[in-house]
Amino acid sequence: MRRKKVPDHPYNTDIIFLCGTRDEMNRYLRRQSGDPKEEFISLGTYGHYTHFEPKDARELHQHYVCVNTDLCKTAADRRTVMAHELVHCVFRIFDYKGVPTKADNDESFAYFFEWLFKHGQKVVA
Repeated sequence: MRRKKVPDHPYNTDIIFLCGTRDEMNRYLRRQSGDPKEEFISLGTYGHYTHFEPKDARELHQHYVCVNTDLCKTAADRRTVMAHELVHCVFRIFDYKGVPTKADNDESFAYFFEWLFKHGQKVVA
């Protein structure tokens, strides 16, 4: 499993990108959450976004963007799923910071962003 951490301290967050098998990512997220039984990424899920509230006010929020390599076999698939899950992440961060968004209805924006990521070059040209 690959892990890439992107600090975003103005928003008091860390965005962590995980790319690996469902089992690898579930094990990692269980360790981070402290819940040994939680299933974060269910069968058939291409990607997932989750976050953990800090236990201490001095700690940063941890936001995880996950890409399941069991199902996303090509680099293009992984990029598309990562873009989709990153939109969920950004909406949640904006919501926490009071940026005017509707965090409970971001699915349509995520799919639009996914489509644009796949087809944007053709549309812009």
